[in-house]
Amino acid sequence: MFARSDRYYIREAEVDTNITVRFILDGSASMGHEDENGISKIDYARFLVASLAYLATTQGDAVGLYVLHENQLINLTPRSDNMHLQRFWYQLSEIKPEGKFPDAQAAANLFADRRQKELTVFLTDLYEQEAEITELLYQLGAQRHELLLSHLISRNELDFSYSGTLTFEDLETGQTMQVSTTAQRKVYLQRQQEWLESTERNMRNRQIAYDRFVTDEPLDKALRTFLQKRLLL
Repeated sequence: MFARSDRYYIREAEVDTNITVRFILDGSASMGHEDENGISKIDYARFLVASLAYLATTQGDAVGLYVLHENQLINLTPRSDNMHLQRFWYQLSEIKPEGKFPDAQAAANLFADRRQKELTVFLTDLYEQEAEITELLYQLGAQRHELLLSHLISRNELDFSYSGTLTFEDLETGQTMQVSTTAQRKVYLQRQQEWLESTERNMRNRQIAYDRFVTDEPLDKALRTFLQKRLLL
């Protein structure tokens, strides 16, 4: 063509850049823990997921919602229309944290139908009984889709900002323990830091993107992280 007309021609083609974004939300009882500002981890997760789902939908992406706790597995199949987004937000608003996190294998069965281009955002406080959350993350990571782990933690957990002798209750087992906060603060903070560093290292070694979010912080960090990962797909 160029030899006959002395003109360059540019061939244009449409490229499908839409993806599926799956939001997996830990709905176990520990997510009901509140910070001093009155915001629970499940509240923070709702705000974050609602914002990310809106951003994804405006880009034409299909969004799906999966809420996991032992008494119920909510499964909202990914779609990209506005009516679906309204159902998505409704399901999100109805979540009531309860019970323990389900067995990893039972939860993994929800994600057997995997699409070609996919981003999974997993929101959890990583409170587990027998590594069931960690095992599920490893299974999802092995499927070679982009996986973002949003580790939610409250400020009073992170700083152990308690005083006096208090009785703490495990929200998932009901077990209680009386603790002298002054005597235990140093040991608690040291062990927590070791756990946080070990968790982040293990996730990154398995190519799982790890970010920690404190429930008294603005959402902009999480939104930036999501958009950066989305642009790479």
